[in-house]
Amino acid sequence: MNTTTAIIIVLLVAAVVILVKLKKSSGQSEPESELDIPRESEIQKALEVPEESEVSIDGQQLFKRARAIQQKYWTPNPDEKKRLVEKGFDNLAWDETLRLLHLACLEMLSDGPFKEQFLDEKIALEESADAPSGENRDLIVKLITRLISETSPYKPRHVAAWQGKGGESEKRKEDLYGVLCNASLTHLGCIEVIRLDAEQQPTELAFISLDEIRGAVFDRTALFRTGMLFFDDSRPDEVVLVPLLYGISWLSPHDFDQDGRSTRFICTIEIDDDKQNLVIGVGHQDFVMEGDRQPIFGLGSIGEIMVVLFWDDPKFDQKCKARGLDPDDVRRSMNMKGHSVIKDAGDKE
Repeated sequence: MNTTTAIIIVLLVAAVVILVKLKKSSGQSEPESELDIPRESEIQKALEVPEESEVSIDGQQLFKRARAIQQKYWTPNPDEKKRLVEKGFDNLAWDETLRLLHLACLEMLSDGPFKEQFLDEKIALEESADAPSGENRDLIVKLITRLISETSPYKPRHVAAWQGKGGESEKRKEDLYGVLCNASLTHLGCIEVIRLDAEQQPTELAFISLDEIRGAVFDRTALFRTGMLFFDDSRPDEVVLVPLLYGISWLSPHDFDQDGRSTRFICTIEIDDDKQNLVIGVGHQDFVMEGDRQPIFGLGSIGEIMVVLFWDDPKFDQKCKARGLDPDDVRRSMNMKGHSVIKDAGDKE
């Protein structure tokens, strides 16, 4: 990106305010025999913002607030699930479809064989077992089939990725290239982020599809990384926090699920249409890159990604303009052969 240097400066400033503070640990609870679901009062207390007269939020408070936002989203909510189911599958917006997928996974995790997989340390260290049959599994299959369809904003996308520190796209060739998808069926072709307010305090959790962005830059690895999103429309660039862990990890009684050092997969589900075996991730978020020599890698290893532009994308013109490119010029240069454009304006194709 021809603006990467300036963006990195902004990102580093944000990191000084946010990310360095997040190094402080909030401590780990002792393992229990049940899901570690926090009380609503505990979450609300962590979400409270001090009055203006109080001392500004320090690193540990900021960490607790970001964690509480992620915990609140990834807590079972039977009433919300029931409401979305009753709305009707065909009437759900894309973000509601993704939310229903998460609620179905959380409900399945809360009881029966799936809960046993999640809680049993011996099972946790072995290969993933099949997800238990039943209503939630059938619903999950149906939802995933829609979410990875050609019209879905959450389907996997062609991406170029640079490992290590951010801002390397102007200096060297990408390290990884191919169709990018999160290794967990809960995330697919999107990035989980926590949005910030004007005071750079965490406010809400969101899932940003790869269809919405032309790229992203990430700061150094932490449980909540500072990142910057570059949108493929008129929205301004946005500084966010990027959770390193899958949100389900906070429900685990195991410390190794929450220290960011490892990933495990549970609950294998086969999608009948293409015989894909999908799993639910716990711990450090992983990505898979179809077509690359390094098929799986951790979110913490990535410094920058750039979503590749294809001429047959329904939003081709919009995305060209967001990148400073003339759509007609790009079509001519690609000769309508489906060739991709990796670089922004000013870069060689």
